[in-house]
Amino acid sequence: MTTDTTDTTDTTTEEQAAPPADLLADDAAPADDAAPKPDAADAASDKPTADLLSDDEVDGGGVPDEYAFTPPEGVELDDVTKGKIEAFGDQAKEMGLTQAQYQALIEYDLDRSTKQSTEAVQHWNQRVDGWRDAARNDKVIGGEKFADNVKLAQSAIKQFGDADLKALLQSPSETNPEGLAVGNHPAMLRFLHRVGQAIGDPKLLQGDAPPQTEDNLARFYPTMYNKS
Repeated sequence: MTTDTTDTTDTTTEEQAAPPADLLADDAAPADDAAPKPDAADAASDKPTADLLSDDEVDGGGVPDEYAFTPPEGVELDDVTKGKIEAFGDQAKEMGLTQAQYQALIEYDLDRSTKQSTEAVQHWNQRVDGWRDAARNDKVIGGEKFADNVKLAQSAIKQFGDADLKALLQSPSETNPEGLAVGNHPAMLRFLHRVGQAIGDPKLLQGDAPPQTEDNLARFYPTMYNKS
């Protein structure tokens, strides 16, 4: 679990929506000598009730006995992630994190992990798309006969491949988590294409015809062959 505690406090929406007025605008604040002065009662009511650096001013009220993480709306955590979050509790106490800081830090880490996973998936999909394009334009199996060559490669898989091999050749999915999509790589397709050619229907081998000599004709057709 990442423990980056960089302060990323954002300005509130109200602060962003209300920029300071121009000094020469009609609604500018009055000068100090024109501003109304608070009386003694108002001054007393503005006095802080706690030191700024005391625990009373810390959001979340200090280090709790136990931390409780609430996932953001729409986020589901698996058992592995839940275990990591619970294990982080001891380290959070050593760091002196409040409940609010603990919640914010984990949310930040989950968001960053999600973005990294999304980028990795996008990069992988682009790579596999590149394999497919290269296969379609390959000098051996690409071009006009690409579909026929793919079928020939599939015949090799049907005869020699098992379920595990087929899963590896196909792209990963919810139903095929072990997939590597290597069946889209031109080198793999060329290999399977050659195997398909090797196991294809054998061609008729035609040898040279034996010479037709007189001795052969007489031996094969003794009653019909006339030497005269």
